[in-house]
Amino acid sequence: VLPGGTLRLRGALSPALLSMLIRELKGACR
Repeated sequence: VLPGGTLRLRGALSPALLSMLIRELKGACR
């Protein structure tokens, strides 16, 4: 796997995971 590919995956997964956590937190608050 190329380093650029890993960085791309990390960049795409980071915001995705953050959005998932935020959604879960919002759902818990409600």
